[in-house]
Amino acid sequence: MTTTLNLLERTGQLIHHGDGRCRLTPNLCVCASATGYFDKLDTSSNPWVATGWAIDFETRQSCADVLAIQNGWVLDHSSFIACSRPDVNAAFRLPLTLRSGITVSLAADPNCGRVSLLGVFDSGSVALLAGPGECAPANPWTHKSVTIPLDVWQQKFRKTLHAFPDSSPFCSLYSLDPAYDPRSYSGVTTQFLEQSDVYHAKFTDHRRWTYLLSQALFRLQLDESRDISVLDVGSGSGNSVYPMLTLLPTASIVATDISPQLLALLHKQLSVTDRQRVLAVAMDASQPFLARESFDLVVGAAILHHIMDPSTTLAACCDALKPTGHAIFFEPFETGYVLLRFLYEQLVNNSDRFRLPDTVRQVLQAIIVDITVRTGSDKTADLYKSLDDKWQFTRAYFERQRSQCGFSSLMIYPLDSPVGQFSAQLRTHLRLCLNAGPESVSDLVWEFVREFEGHFSPASAPERALEACVIFSR
Repeated sequence: MTTTLNLLERTGQLIHHGDGRCRLTPNLCVCASATGYFDKLDTSSNPWVATGWAIDFETRQSCADVLAIQNGWVLDHSSFIACSRPDVNAAFRLPLTLRSGITVSLAADPNCGRVSLLGVFDSGSVALLAGPGECAPANPWTHKSVTIPLDVWQQKFRKTLHAFPDSSPFCSLYSLDPAYDPRSYSGVTTQFLEQSDVYHAKFTDHRRWTYLLSQALFRLQLDESRDISVLDVGSGSGNSVYPMLTLLPTASIVATDISPQLLALLHKQLSVTDRQRVLAVAMDASQPFLARESFDLVVGAAILHHIMDPSTTLAACCDALKPTGHAIFFEPFETGYVLLRFLYEQLVNNSDRFRLPDTVRQVLQAIIVDITVRTGSDKTADLYKSLDDKWQFTRAYFERQRSQCGFSSLMIYPLDSPVGQFSAQLRTHLRLCLNAGPESVSDLVWEFVREFEGHFSPASAPERALEACVIFSR
């Protein structure tokens, strides 16, 4: 471990403090070709034990060490052992002798925040290992009890805030137009308005979003204890707002969405304390209604692909960010979904061979059509106004937006492990569309999907992500 710490210190990624402890700096050299995952984190024993794998696909090497990080500090009493993971080696067509597995023992304090694992490679580059976020301990800081006056909130807007009337079902919310009507916005469907209860029940997943946001915040090395002003774009019923209340325990959050129905569901679930830290505003965040340089952080949890023209939203977010601010988005990517479409086409076109039930075949056909329609960047056709999901993005699109909007840098990384990603997506589609499990299709289907996944080289993993985190910095 000492050798690893010295390497990171020489490369400016870590600093030693006088008390002997080591802390990461914001200058992490994240290896774009490396990824890893810890499958299990056993917190029932002392020390805790994490197991998983980490690989640099460009060099086809496993990591040289793994550091356990808690609140930015390197845990002193942790140990790393490289071990065999034949399942990972087979999936990525790596030499069977490569010790791609990791076992890490760490003495963490469950009262001092969540733990992250950082794979360190011989080059000095690092990879933040994804993992089971539900095993992470809760944030130690209690939620800050504050009362933010309306005139302070008002400073973040260019137009006057208007409370909905007491007689309205949205009386806990604000808008920037006393005659606000969400139905006047193009492309906003009933799923987000009249059917908001159904949408909320189907897509709420605070555990997953807590994990995804914690990974993004770790990469940015934000100080969780600092007062941070957050703009949440497309908050819906709170998938990203609730995790941030815990991850950023002293932050104030402006939660925005075109749908007052969804925002009302969000506000209803807030505790009395948290209602003092969250202002819910029914508005279109793509419009120039936000005060310049008024937020430290912008978060959009799966929102841009719903918008007719995401470039206007990105420009508005850049304008609203302070000079040192960041904007975090989680979005679907075209290459991964086009590959998924090809896989589903093979299953549907050979449905007799795979013994596909009619219900599954119909769902896969509908998904094929959906992916086909969302492929490409021309969204001017009228049909997109009636579609909930309009976009699948490319790296080139976000690079162009970075330049046009005035962001200084862009980071994109996959959300999930590339091992078995298409199998995982098929399981997700079966669950969401049919409320069915993997047993609803034959073993022949799963064998074919695994064979399909085996055709790709390990180096292609970052480029065929289905979903990725996109981070812009001012």
